Amino acid sequence: KSSRRSSSAEFPVFDNARLKSDSNLAALRERCNNGARPLGIFRATDNEFLLCYDTFAFYATRQGYPCRDLKPIDFEGRPETAAFHPPYLLLFSASFIEIRHISDCRLVQIVNAKDVKCTWQCGDTTTLPIPGPKSVLLGVNANL
Repeated sequence: KSSRRSSSAEFPVFDNARLKSDSNLAALRERCNNGARPLGIFRATDNEFLLCYDTFAFYATRQGYPCRDLKPIDFEGRPETAAFHPPYLLLFSASFIEIRHISDCRLVQIVNAKDVKCTWQCGDTTTLPIPGPKSVLLGVNANL
């Protein structure tokens, strides 16, 4: 469902060179090349993928070409990890979880917490440790 993390600002199926050859993609190229860290690739439709970086995401075709009016989706925070539990994309930052719908990346919900980390990605739930006086596990159900 998701790609491995990469240390470069490029995904294996996405060629930043394509951005260089198309002047219409200059703004997207600049965002990808200015320190953006890839978080994951998630299938949005049969023919599209959502490429998530740590500050934004955009849709690309199966051939790796940006689509949907070439507009990036800006996140509310700066997530450290992304998880996909269809049809929801969960973006984890230290202070909250941003939940978005994969079909259009619209914001569904923000869950505020402290020291949030994604610790498990399997099945229908993601388990989140919430440190505090008592250790609590918060399960985010895919049926939000």
